[in-house]
Amino acid sequence: MAVELGAVVSEPDIRCIMRILWSVRLVERTIGVLKVVARNHPCGCYCPTHRLHRESKSEGLMMGNGVLQDSWDFLRHHLGTFLESPGFLLTAVVLGIYVPGIMFSAIDVLVTKRMTWRQCCAVYWRAMKWYGTLYIVAVPLMLLVSLPVSLDVPATAPTSVEFVRDLLLYFLVGDFFSYWWHRLEHENSWYATRVHRVHHADHPPLSIWTAMVVHPVEGFSVFIFFHLYGIVFPIHTLTFAVAAFAMTAVTMVTHCGYRLPVYDSIFAHAAAHDLHHTNRKPTNISVVLTLCDWLFGTHQQAKYPREPRREHIGSTGALDTTSP
Repeated sequence: MAVELGAVVSEPDIRCIMRILWSVRLVERTIGVLKVVARNHPCGCYCPTHRLHRESKSEGLMMGNGVLQDSWDFLRHHLGTFLESPGFLLTAVVLGIYVPGIMFSAIDVLVTKRMTWRQCCAVYWRAMKWYGTLYIVAVPLMLLVSLPVSLDVPATAPTSVEFVRDLLLYFLVGDFFSYWWHRLEHENSWYATRVHRVHHADHPPLSIWTAMVVHPVEGFSVFIFFHLYGIVFPIHTLTFAVAAFAMTAVTMVTHCGYRLPVYDSIFAHAAAHDLHHTNRKPTNISVVLTLCDWLFGTHQQAKYPREPRREHIGSTGALDTTSP
């Protein structure tokens, strides 16, 4: 019987069968590996194109993290313990006032010539004489006096995902609460005539410094609402500083009086806010985004004048205290 089997299956045939079985086993293992890879791939498949896409995305995140880390290391090296002081965040806010303020003042006087230096300085002084002095006094006090609060200064910067997430939420939360506070400022007749009227003393054409022509009570309250997300939630100090600067700069630029095509498609723009200062019935209430005005029925279409207006800036305007 053994001889008969040997005649049917030769030794070369046996080696061939073994090679086939080994190849099948190798294919099974390869398929198993590919299945594991496919499970980790967003589209459920594995191909060189998607592998390169994944690697490119990973490299992009690493590059973003690297920029944030380098920036954070630079601040930690040059500012030291000042990063732990609330004065650091206050400085970010003040820079958010002065950087766009100086830039658009130069445009007003030197480029469009819609204001003279004397007019520009007059509006600036009316807006900043007390707030500028407050900053000069407050920061040294924050450094010299031991405060019950201090900022966390970790060695690592936020990741790109954390940074973008918190920056977006900072603007959405700040826009929502500042919108409703601003709306209440108009609806409450007592507050409107005694506090908010200070800001509405300026009629278009507005100066960028009009953003800071506010009663101290309003200045403190809107500060809280603009920066509420950073105050309430534990976000990274670097993100907090960037968001505080950006939020403040946006509220300034809303009063600048100029068309900014890309900017105007994202944020509340100057033409809309000029209309807010013109109308007796409050519309275009938000000074950050336009989302809340669209959602809650206070948006009004606005157009820019063909040329910059050069009327006297700072004329007293009426303020309606009725509900929008």
